Amino acid sequence: MLSRLKFSYDSLPNDELRSCLLYCCLFPEDSKIRKIDLDYWKSEGFLDSIGGWDVLGALVRACLLEEGGDHVKMHDMIRDMALWIANEIEEEKFLVRAGVGLTDAPKIEEWEGVKRISLMENKIQSLPQIPTCPRLQTLLLNRNHIAKITESFFQSLPSLRVLNLSGNHYLTELPAGISSLVSLHHLDLSWTGISGLPQELKALVNLRYLNLEYTRKMSRIPGQLISSFQKLQVLRMLSCCSEIFPIVEEGNVLSDGAE
Repeated sequence: MLSRLKFSYDSLPNDELRSCLLYCCLFPEDSKIRKIDLDYWKSEGFLDSIGGWDVLGALVRACLLEEGGDHVKMHDMIRDMALWIANEIEEEKFLVRAGVGLTDAPKIEEWEGVKRISLMENKIQSLPQIPTCPRLQTLLLNRNHIAKITESFFQSLPSLRVLNLSGNHYLTELPAGISSLVSLHHLDLSWTGISGLPQELKALVNLRYLNLEYTRKMSRIPGQLISSFQKLQVLRMLSCCSEIFPIVEEGNVLSDGAE
């Protein structure tokens, strides 16, 4: 059955569409994938010659995604096919444990050599000490119970382009070691308990997307940090900071919950 379904994948007109389809299998089975969440595609470099809406339209017309207003869905069989292709045919090596009720992250040995990891929508509280993943480009940890990230966690992820930590309400700070992520394009910290951004974020010279929405405990951002991101294209700050205390940057009010 999977080999028959692969005909539809092979019939897509270009590799960009194929990469975007495979990316959708990182989301949990039977989940509604919000179209806005597919901003990942741009951060991953899939949309050099085609727009995101054009990609969605093409994949829906090919019956590989199901249209649903502000979201799309991937049928279970299509998702199984995409995982099979990513791991067995294209040798992309995906580690996907999304929405399966994990309380612990996969053992560190499982991270080795992986290109994309999705552990979203679980109950993970802690992460491996120092994963060595020179190929890793995508790490989706959103909607877990992560409270702390060790200082050394990010030091061996030189190729990481997308990091999603959103929805980890117990996460109150980022380690200074995040400065190692010099290839990072996309950082999502929305709906976390983070109260301030570390000065070390200035090292993320390739950052293009930063989401700070609903970080209501945010109270301090280092001076000139945001302006130091010279490649930044998207900055989301809706309901960033509490209603009582504005964000302060070097003693000056930066925002009172601006978008």
